Amino acid sequence: MKTRFYFAPLFLLLLGTGTGRAQSTNAGNGVWWDSLSADSKSHFVEGYVAAMRRVNHVLHTDCMDRKNAAKSSADTNAQLSEAINLCALAEFFDFETDAHKLADGADDFYKDSRNTRLAIDSAMQYARDKLKGKMSDKQLEDEVAEWRREMLPH
Repeated sequence: MKTRFYFAPLFLLLLGTGTGRAQSTNAGNGVWWDSLSADSKSHFVEGYVAAMRRVNHVLHTDCMDRKNAAKSSADTNAQLSEAINLCALAEFFDFETDAHKLADGADDFYKDSRNTRLAIDSAMQYARDKLKGKMSDKQLEDEVAEWRREMLPH
């Protein structure tokens, strides 16, 4: 029951950030980002990071609770699997990084004109992963290339 409660806000958050990487309007993409003042970018990133930290915290806490509950459960494997999935999902929302550097990373991301139509959450994810060294440069470029392909008409 608790998990369903967490997934509703998570779904709304993902829906609101445009997980379908391509944007048909300029709302929340590179055109929009470039139109913001430095202060507006800073405020946006601070709010974005705060929201992601909250989601990360809620998911991680639930993950740890389920992991601990699984130790005393008859269905340990299923509960551990569920906990592992929540932990992996929590990791996706780990934006524990300097907000100013994240904004600079989004600026760098949108300097490439091929990224202009990609959603801001793509830029934030790319900047975070680059700052944290989560992926090699080649892996990052492959990921961005996939996001661009998703934008092509089908």
